[in-house]
Amino acid sequence: MDWDEIGSLAELLGAAGVIVSLIYLAYQIRTNTKTIKAGATNDTYTGWSDFNYELSKHPNAVEINRMWSPDSNWDDFSHEQQVILGWVCRSIVERFEAEFSLHEAGILKPEVWEKHRVYCNSFICLPAVSTWWESEKEQPICSDSFIKEISSGTKHNALTAGSLSERKAKSNT
Repeated sequence: MDWDEIGSLAELLGAAGVIVSLIYLAYQIRTNTKTIKAGATNDTYTGWSDFNYELSKHPNAVEINRMWSPDSNWDDFSHEQQVILGWVCRSIVERFEAEFSLHEAGILKPEVWEKHRVYCNSFICLPAVSTWWESEKEQPICSDSFIKEISSGTKHNALTAGSLSERKAKSNT
């Protein structure tokens, strides 16, 4: 074997090493992408869980829960209650917009976003919330694409927050 043959063999082995490295890199990228998506989904649900738990401990939790009633209107609440509900509503909508951003980036699973999009759309259509939303969406807080996304599409007509008895009553109607 002369030096030319040895050089050709070395180039062939080098090319094979590059191909193996590229295959390994593709595998690592795919695994990392799955991990990021799973983490985003976990963070989404953990965030909502923590939010709901903290909300359940709020001194006005019953009044906040009343916001989900189809019989409640914004004007039914006192000024103090409206301030609290406004902050709660903003917090909820901002959580949904964060999820929308993850969805748009291809990080949050489509089925997770779709369920949360329906919930958010249903939330902003609640009588007590819709008055707040009409004013809030004019503020420079939410992106136009997010407002368009949640303002259209499917609604869930039996939306409730924490009360299981309310949930059962709505599902029986």
